[in-house]
Amino acid sequence: MTQLAPAAMITSSATHPATPGLLFGRDELLARLNGLVEAGDDVLLWGPRGVGKTALIAALHPHHATIIDPFEHMHSWHAARVLRAMDRGTQFVAASRSLDRALLGAVRRFAWRFTTVRVPVLTRVWMRRVVVRECQLNRIPLSRVTDAWVRAAVRLAKGCPGAAIALVRVAAERHALTGNLPSPIAAQIEARVRQEGFTGRLQ
Repeated sequence: MTQLAPAAMITSSATHPATPGLLFGRDELLARLNGLVEAGDDVLLWGPRGVGKTALIAALHPHHATIIDPFEHMHSWHAARVLRAMDRGTQFVAASRSLDRALLGAVRRFAWRFTTVRVPVLTRVWMRRVVVRECQLNRIPLSRVTDAWVRAAVRLAKGCPGAAIALVRVAAERHALTGNLPSPIAAQIEARVRQEGFTGRLQ
């Protein structure tokens, strides 16, 4: 894989394995994506942050496509390099939070060349499995995880497994440090603070 510019995160399925919980309920979608990539399509996955776009890309069968994640807000000079590479036959797999033209920025003029695939939010049944599985992986005693706690975590994550996993991991850290399991809303707030790039932790 050739890196086009530092503005895009270039990765590969071989070096960035997906977190298992991020792929729950995605078998059919993953099969479809593999089919598109194997057919040589340029593919653009889109959906809200935390829905599992990057994980799906990482789980694709080994391929020679160049990955751009994130795809939106690309500088015009970088977009021009991508377009030239497409014209030379380079295959791309990309991820974006939206297909809104304003958000896409410079790439909107050639986004039509991609096969767009929406990554839908998960149902509550699948989200419950994500939360419980992540609690187990992070060694939170299930005796501490009440049904009400799980329901609240599922509701707050709004169908996005990445949001649920971030929430549970913060809760697990707090539990390990203090012996107390924070509420899902407190864990979610701290997870969001971290994702926005703040170094301080909420007390």
